[in-house]
Amino acid sequence: KLSGEIATQAGDLFWSDVELLIFADAPVFPSTTIIDSSSKQLVITRHGTTCIIAGQSPLDDGWIYFDNTGVYATAKNYLTTNLQSALNTSDFTFECFVKPDYAKSTQYARLLAIGTHSTNGLISISKAGDPWVLNIDAYNGNWSGGTAVSTPPTIPNGEIRHICLMRKAGIFYAFAGGVLASTKSDAVNYSLSQTNVYVGTHPFDNNTSFESFGGYMSSVRITQYARYSEQGFSVPQVKFPNS
Repeated sequence: KLSGEIATQAGDLFWSDVELLIFADAPVFPSTTIIDSSSKQLVITRHGTTCIIAGQSPLDDGWIYFDNTGVYATAKNYLTTNLQSALNTSDFTFECFVKPDYAKSTQYARLLAIGTHSTNGLISISKAGDPWVLNIDAYNGNWSGGTAVSTPPTIPNGEIRHICLMRKAGIFYAFAGGVLASTKSDAVNYSLSQTNVYVGTHPFDNNTSFESFGGYMSSVRITQYARYSEQGFSVPQVKFPNS
């Protein structure tokens, strides 16, 4: 006897909460066509020589390649878009797969920034140290960094990792390979009032300088929901649903 509450569902249980979904898929390589595969169908603006290149990433056909110089004043290869509404103080999950190139990344290479340094609405996830260790940075008139947990996982040069920044009940968590890397619990009421999203960089000095990521990225997703346990999780092994 089956309960009337049992149901099956194909696709993403949180699909209506997916704010941005970028695959590194293309019919031919290299490709400069980068689209938002979420239901929002946001316009993705490509800056510099950022493009999709061949090479099997964990879930996608290829990689989004950020060919930066490693100098912040000229590291202008990144993606931008505008969310349809600000995240404000809601839960959310940003995730992607990355394969960094240390030589092409600036000192504080940013994977994601929401808002800019100039607009008091920034939360970004960045690398810190060498080998890279994930760090959570927030700017609201002054800088406030996250707290690294003991023995945080590193992101080795040229190796693939699933990276995640999640806010759950007001607390920020950063994960590398599903393992907790850092937390930030002193910004519970931090409001992300900006809608401009930067993937692969963080602009500052009125958009004249950029702290940018260099290397490869794929399966970029922002969900207005805390998808994972704050203790850690198993990294996705199948392509993100687009429905």
